[in-house]
Amino acid sequence: MLLSVSFFGFFLAGIILIFSSFRKSKNTYLAAYLLFSNLFSLIYYLIFQSESVDYAAFFALNFTPFYFLSQPFLHLYISSQRKDFKLKPIYFVLFVPFLIILINISPYIWLPFSEKRVFATAFLQNAEVLYQAKLLFLPYYYQSLIRPIFNLLLLLFTYFTYYKNRHAFEFQNAKFNERNFVFAILLISGLLNSMSFIFIVNKLLISTFEFGILTDVSFVTINSFVSYLYVGQNLLLLFFPQILFKELFNAKPREKSKKDPSIKSESTLSVDRLNEIEVQIQEYLQDNKPYLAQGFSLTIVSQNTGIPSHQLSYYFNDHLKTNFNDWKNHLRIEYVVSEINQGKHKNFTLESLASSSGFASRANFNKAFLVEMNQTPTEYIKNKTPQKK
Repeated sequence: MLLSVSFFGFFLAGIILIFSSFRKSKNTYLAAYLLFSNLFSLIYYLIFQSESVDYAAFFALNFTPFYFLSQPFLHLYISSQRKDFKLKPIYFVLFVPFLIILINISPYIWLPFSEKRVFATAFLQNAEVLYQAKLLFLPYYYQSLIRPIFNLLLLLFTYFTYYKNRHAFEFQNAKFNERNFVFAILLISGLLNSMSFIFIVNKLLISTFEFGILTDVSFVTINSFVSYLYVGQNLLLLFFPQILFKELFNAKPREKSKKDPSIKSESTLSVDRLNEIEVQIQEYLQDNKPYLAQGFSLTIVSQNTGIPSHQLSYYFNDHLKTNFNDWKNHLRIEYVVSEINQGKHKNFTLESLASSSGFASRANFNKAFLVEMNQTPTEYIKNKTPQKK
């Protein structure tokens, strides 16, 4: 069952990535959460249910750092629901535990595979052997205890973040509101990590005080409960097609009709999507002024931002009420005027000004400048009052 559940989770993560093709999509974080969450259940199956020495040698310790990635990506997914969300450097602190554990298990990583197979053989006979693994600075027992504690603390922080910013969150309208999905995924994640924490604490109590809190609950029962939680987490997505197929929901094809041409057609892009495109383009333009390069085109913008060309066309033509060339020329002339106002034109000819702003010829430059400024570049420079330094 765990094997099917895990592969189904990977499949859903792949669908999310395919239908969220534009960069900086919040669904990318959700796909990463599903990937690493289901990785845990897959490794559990490969080690304990297949009882393969090779699988145990490869997965038993090598992949433990990845268990520290699911909750950070879930936190990013929840936080990215805010309209003003930006991925800031501070968020990378969430991934510090992953790096620490990766360094901690480095002695095992570099072991020859033949030695790992010997260790795996003993491990399959007695799982307690894991606690004897030679790690760098933190014994495996404490490492396994840190994971659910870290996940639960981060989960509580995620709950707090959501509650604190609940009025700033925006969810796409649909039959099943995405807000309900967020509630459900937080609940399931909380249950999964709580079960893991209780299981570790139970082992600690038994080994220290010979007293347990789950003495009447079999391991098979716990395993089944965890499996059902993973099943529920993955199946939950099927009720939210706007998450699985985000791209299709954000860009519905126009319906052909014989309506009066004087009546404006309804928007084919949601307001949320238009706002996302606006933010992406502004960030893209601020990086290195790509519009100053000759050959700058709608296709290049689409490739560099990940925004589909048809969405860009709609954004310019229907939302901004302009075409791409006029928009591009406006940015270029705006740049040239800024250069002239700063007195930088004195060391350049009109040809060099045209070339440096992306125009293929002086004629095109003059034409665009005249349209934008109602005068030629020569007239503007002549009438410009020199600025005092």
